Amino acid sequence: MTKEQIRAFAATPKGKLVIVGALMVTSWIFLLFYFFSDSISAFGDSESLSKARTQLKRTRAANEQIAENYAELQEQKKRYRAVAAAAWRESRDGQVETALRQKITEAVAKLEFKLSSLGSVNTGRINHELYYADIDVSAEGKLDEIANLIAALEDIRPAPVWKRLNLRPDNRPRPQTVAGADSLNLAMQNLNIEYTRVAMNGTLRVICADDTAAAGKERSVKP
Repeated sequence: MTKEQIRAFAATPKGKLVIVGALMVTSWIFLLFYFFSDSISAFGDSESLSKARTQLKRTRAANEQIAENYAELQEQKKRYRAVAAAAWRESRDGQVETALRQKITEAVAKLEFKLSSLGSVNTGRINHELYYADIDVSAEGKLDEIANLIAALEDIRPAPVWKRLNLRPDNRPRPQTVAGADSLNLAMQNLNIEYTRVAMNGTLRVICADDTAAAGKERSVKP
């Protein structure tokens, strides 16, 4: 376009509008660079961009770690609730110091078996809501008898767990009586020594939920 054509176009309403719009755009660009030149240069700086990317990666890693920790915390709370729900409650299962011994005695009686010893119940605090009750058990018998005993004790409800369980062969010679053998025929008796007996001793533990905790009290247990 020639100068005359430009002047003629600028004299028209459309031309004036285009010129005014161009001036406004130019003004905005000038103001943008004037007030934000430092920020724009910073964004354009490769070192600053690299630092920003590094910080973004660290922030994302931290967020991922927080999410993992939160998920693990929720899983622990879920396991804790399951333990508390399955725990011994005196309002339902009886006083643990006496009822636990009774449950063990009844389980053993059904097997027509006799324990070597059954200790007293000792309790200890876990937290404000849970505590444990331990009892020592020992027995001697044939391998299948001990296996049946362990299974019967584990079937007690609420279910106990073994805090400690030791099994060892009872290799003390036990000559079996041979029909028709007299006291002088020791050689024949020694041919029938029984080595199939097992000695067992362990500690059963029951997790108990404190009924009084809900009432703002705490059951007194031994430390």
